[in-house]
Amino acid sequence: MKFIVLYSFIMLAELLCAQSPHSQFLTINPRGHKSLIYDAELDNQGRIVTASFDKTCLVWDVNKGVIADQYLGQIGKGSEGMLYSVALSPDNQYLALAGWLGKDDESEDLGDIRIYNYESGKLVKVLKLHEDVIMDLAFTHDSKYLISGDASGWLVKWNVKTAMPLLAYENPSNGFTNVTVSPEGFYTAHPDGMVYKWNVNEAKPVKKQKFFTKLKNLLVTTEVHAQKSGEKVIVSGKEIGMMLVLDQNLKYEEHFFTGDNEIVDAKINDEGNEIIIAINESGTNYAAVYQKNGKEWNFFGKHDHDNLITKVFFIGPSRYVSIGGKDNQIDIWKAENFKIKTERVMKGVGTNYYSAGLNQEMLGFANDATKAYGNTPYNRFFDLYKRSLVAKDESTKWNYPVRENDEVTLYEYDFLRKTENDPSQVLVIEKKGQAIDSISFYPWDGNQFYSYSLVTNDRILVAGSYGILQAYDLNGKMTSRLVGHEGGIRSISKSDNGKFIVTSGVDMTIRFWPLAELTEGSVANPNTIKPVASFFMTDDNEWVLWNPEGYFTSSRKGAKYVGYHVNYGRPNEAKYYPFDQFDLKYNRPDILYQSLELADQGIIDLYYQAYLRRLKRSGLTEADLSSDIHVPVISAFNLNKTEGEVTIDVTAYDQKYPLKKLNVYLNDVPIYGSKGLSCKNKNEYSTSINIPLITGENKIEVSVANNKGVESIRETSYVFNGTEQKGNLFIASVGVSDYKDENFDLTYAAKDASDMNQLFTSQTAYDSVYTQTLVNEQVNKQSILGLKSFFNKAKPNDVVVLFIAGHGVLSSSLEYYFGTHDLDFNQPELNGVSYAQLESLFDGIRAVKKLLIMDTCHSGELYDDEVEVAEQIESTEEDIVFRSPKSVNLTTKQGLQKTNEALKEMFNDLNRGTGTTVISSAGGIEYAIESDEWKNGLFTYCFLKGITETTADYNQDGEIYLSEIQQYVQQQVLELSGGRQQPGSRFENISLDYRIW
Repeated sequence: MKFIVLYSFIMLAELLCAQSPHSQFLTINPRGHKSLIYDAELDNQGRIVTASFDKTCLVWDVNKGVIADQYLGQIGKGSEGMLYSVALSPDNQYLALAGWLGKDDESEDLGDIRIYNYESGKLVKVLKLHEDVIMDLAFTHDSKYLISGDASGWLVKWNVKTAMPLLAYENPSNGFTNVTVSPEGFYTAHPDGMVYKWNVNEAKPVKKQKFFTKLKNLLVTTEVHAQKSGEKVIVSGKEIGMMLVLDQNLKYEEHFFTGDNEIVDAKINDEGNEIIIAINESGTNYAAVYQKNGKEWNFFGKHDHDNLITKVFFIGPSRYVSIGGKDNQIDIWKAENFKIKTERVMKGVGTNYYSAGLNQEMLGFANDATKAYGNTPYNRFFDLYKRSLVAKDESTKWNYPVRENDEVTLYEYDFLRKTENDPSQVLVIEKKGQAIDSISFYPWDGNQFYSYSLVTNDRILVAGSYGILQAYDLNGKMTSRLVGHEGGIRSISKSDNGKFIVTSGVDMTIRFWPLAELTEGSVANPNTIKPVASFFMTDDNEWVLWNPEGYFTSSRKGAKYVGYHVNYGRPNEAKYYPFDQFDLKYNRPDILYQSLELADQGIIDLYYQAYLRRLKRSGLTEADLSSDIHVPVISAFNLNKTEGEVTIDVTAYDQKYPLKKLNVYLNDVPIYGSKGLSCKNKNEYSTSINIPLITGENKIEVSVANNKGVESIRETSYVFNGTEQKGNLFIASVGVSDYKDENFDLTYAAKDASDMNQLFTSQTAYDSVYTQTLVNEQVNKQSILGLKSFFNKAKPNDVVVLFIAGHGVLSSSLEYYFGTHDLDFNQPELNGVSYAQLESLFDGIRAVKKLLIMDTCHSGELYDDEVEVAEQIESTEEDIVFRSPKSVNLTTKQGLQKTNEALKEMFNDLNRGTGTTVISSAGGIEYAIESDEWKNGLFTYCFLKGITETTADYNQDGEIYLSEIQQYVQQQVLELSGGRQQPGSRFENISLDYRIW
């Protein structure tokens, strides 16, 4: 075990090496975009490809509402890696991505263009020429060439196959809005109101036209009409709410007004009779559809968003897409019977924060905006010490952005904003009623003021829409840059102890910055500050707290949203690795609590001891984590999806030691069992693997281990399978009430087994239900181990459940054994069934969804060095019977109880074993109980009740998932037992939640 887990830390240490071209960043994966979606395209399958400020490109399956693929590249701190533009070649062979693809401090060119093979996801070319950020990309209709335009107005034609620039077009304007191709060439629009038509092979425009002096920040799009030759060009004025329809020679044909609104995107359909536009104006955000009736364009309907919209387009007849909103979502909607109807909303699990503050250990924040500049009152409160949401405490005083103090006042000077020659916003610094200086905020500083605050008597913080956070002195000189956010920053406040700056933004994070580091700097060489910690919370209140060094702490299920983005150099695609490969080293609540001063030293020491104990359980020490050890490598990993399965071609090698086995995991379940797939002791091994997919998301991981037990980094891919399959249920229930030694008889264990099988027999959530029941004399070691042949009949999409009820016995070495009918209670190892043997029933079977339910004493995990014998207890109490043959009371050794509680609360079990979720009815030192009041064991009674009365259906959707019944049973058993019995999980597969009822 020790060497098996070491690989992650050694490999990660190599990636973190300062002299290496590789680097690594802890990143939050909310199963969607966590920041502004800046651009989007449709592929030939009707899927939506989105590029975001969060530095990811995602492919969305519209019909299934899930992420089908993602494309990653080199990222860095701050702006480095933000994506502004995406383009797909018409043949869907190539995907182009661009944006801010240089260092955050602008010390290198920013205009790289990444070309991926769209099918394989491999980064095949990086196009280098542009110095400024790329604002738009478009492939020509024959897929041979790519047109790119940067923020300075330069346009370049590229040969896609050779990655060579072929033509630099005349720079017609200082600035660039967008480019749209057509069969005859392409069109561009520019902030000065100019629209140009270009021949692909000519450096100068063939046509140009300027529309009204007030028509600024133009957008342009073209569509080839399906029913007639020629093209229509639509032009929208961002500031006057008017649409122009032009012919292919840029000659005016018609126009219509949309009102005094800001149009940010527009598209016309192939037939030329519908236009969809995106409107953002004074808190009003919606997509509107206009239809042509004769010569008139009439408003047809609209679809509202709760924040900025960035893109709109058609996805079929009377079917539309609008992208935006505060949660960076993709809305699919359609027109039916002259009404607009939402069809699907695709988004991640997080939300944006519009204000945030810190008072001691209490974090307050708001996820809806009611006031500007970060002044929205906090409506949610999270206790960082207790690690949970809490009710509002009216006595707590909160800080908000400070716009004035006794001497200094800050205000915006609207008259100077966005004049023709100076597009900046101006923040005036007034001292004792006199303007002493000002701060000009240009588009490259963040486009506009989102928030600003006097954080000290002589330091001003200003936040913008691109994640830019800058500190200025009272003379308007920038002194520091605070680098960390990946989207607009909505609020700035100071912690109540004056040690931290707290910011929140539209990248779904709250960040904490050291106020003491706001030292003097210069515009040319500003002081760069990174956050002490950052906070993220999902819609269902799972959360993560992390720092720039990659250390984190989280709710137990919140850890599944943590991963590591690993760069492999600018010419290569990057990769994303889930948290569990690095969890033992980097899940460190003690480090996070120390840096934020959230607990006294005693509590921090307790968390540190819990971390050490976790290492000990894994056979490691802190010294091991920095040891040098040889690691095998997966050198090739190609995945191809077909209907209902994937094929993986994999090559692995080790220059020093023979390879022993290939491990293949599907949703954390080893599909070849714990033994893996033999590599035949070769130093290089190649194979092709077919993996049947289950319905829904499939996380596929492949690793290789050498004969020294050292495992490689796991290559990880996510594949969604939309084929609906109910699957079958295979449930085996085992219960013993009548023992060969009658002194140990129970009353309800056999009934528990029968009741459990009877419950599921009539269940319609499955295609078929197959059951086996073993009770009393039928229960021996051979019959239990023989259940393996029953479980082997299950297919990958089926559910397999083993339920056991009866005596749970600890041997003299504190190893758990299930009490068979013929058990020798003095020597349980002779005829009893060990926990390892129970789990082996699931090892290597084809089913992925596997569940072991244990309603016995001592069914929870227990280590022999952490318990001691205390006073004896009675085996019965009133009508309550303990399912243990002994009356010895086991307790946690003094000093370990709180440490183990911290372990249970904060950390997931990383030993995947067979990938089976194991629910234990009682802790390792606890006793399971039964009673005539319940006519069952307490755990089984609560399980049956939660399902038959549907009280475990927390979200009331008519379906009960494994996570719901786990939560319900834990709460009910703890309450009904008066705290004497507490169910838990020996192992919980947090990557796999599935319906059981």
